[in-house]
Amino acid sequence: MRNRKEGRGKRKYWLLAIPYCLLPILLCSCTTAPEKAQIVPPIPSPSSAAVGAGEKPATTHKFIGNQCYASGRYGIAIEEFKQAIIDNEDDVEAYLGLGRSYRENGNYEEAIKTFKDGLSFGLKTEDFYVASGITYDLQGKYPLAVAEYEKAIKSNPKSEEAYNNMGFSYFLQDKFDEAIASYGKAIEINPENKKAHNNLGYIYGKQGLYDMALDEFKLAVDEAEAYNNLGYIYYMNGEDENAISTFKKALQINPNLEKARNNLEKLKQKTEG
Repeated sequence: MRNRKEGRGKRKYWLLAIPYCLLPILLCSCTTAPEKAQIVPPIPSPSSAAVGAGEKPATTHKFIGNQCYASGRYGIAIEEFKQAIIDNEDDVEAYLGLGRSYRENGNYEEAIKTFKDGLSFGLKTEDFYVASGITYDLQGKYPLAVAEYEKAIKSNPKSEEAYNNMGFSYFLQDKFDEAIASYGKAIEINPENKKAHNNLGYIYGKQGLYDMALDEFKLAVDEAEAYNNLGYIYYMNGEDENAISTFKKALQINPNLEKARNNLEKLKQKTEG
């Protein structure tokens, strides 16, 4: 690589996960509830992957890096993106992939350094700033995260991803008014932004504005899911009876909604135990 001038912890939720963006969608850019384990395909190689005869080595390594990142094999992704940069040190997307892989692998310091290296090209600046913001959020460095999202918005005033992530960062600091304003900007840019509607509904619910919360959830998910989300809010606010009746409402709408059924059973065990 060229030498360039370097220009509280994660919260866990029981029933409902509030995504960053995110990204790579947030956080994305994105924190979501863990999914079930999936069968991981074999790592593609130049001989088995669909690579053209004239494909440059850097492109091949980046392709493999992206595949490994997507399947959660961050250590291998890091090595592939590194090789892509060695082969083509101007590959901005490889820097972005490398930084994200470092971040998901828990190496936040290297992630931030890599994002700064990528920013030196002056390309994809919004993506690098958002990625840096997510990295700071994961470390609980919320003011630094907000500063990065503000840079992303300066780079692209229509960045709904940056506004959504900034709203989440404010939420983690219990700055609900600022969070609502940020989510509102994301929705103003894109009224169909389901993540922003979902997150906004969560904040309304935390403030006891249940009707407003439900309205926002309905703009993010189907009706049964919306009631499941509202049930979670009631539970988080210590209103167990309302939570139980709301989970039942979700199951009346969709008897096959497994998460609502599981939530109801867990809550019943808690209240009856």
